[in-house]
Amino acid sequence: MKRSFLVIFELPDPLPDAFVAGIPENRKTVERLMSQQHLQFFAVAADRSRCWAVVMADSEAGVLNIISEFPLIRFMEVGIQELAMLTTPVLTPSPSWN
Repeated sequence: MKRSFLVIFELPDPLPDAFVAGIPENRKTVERLMSQQHLQFFAVAADRSRCWAVVMADSEAGVLNIISEFPLIRFMEVGIQELAMLTTPVLTPSPSWN
């Protein structure tokens, strides 16, 4: 059974040029992992000091396997915390009248 984990990514300061250049590819990876329902949530702090994600996995090792897909992971320090509860809105598709 998949469990929820909060992942905190600490970003380097200042952001290296290689990090900035890799942001578009990292965003594509985030979008792909969200569409595959491995990620439930992803956010970046306004000051670009850290990111947060909620990852669905069987274990902490599974989380590490998923986040290893981020192209920018080599620049980040990572903390992982299993969540006892995660409440998210239920999203339902809107009807198409076409």
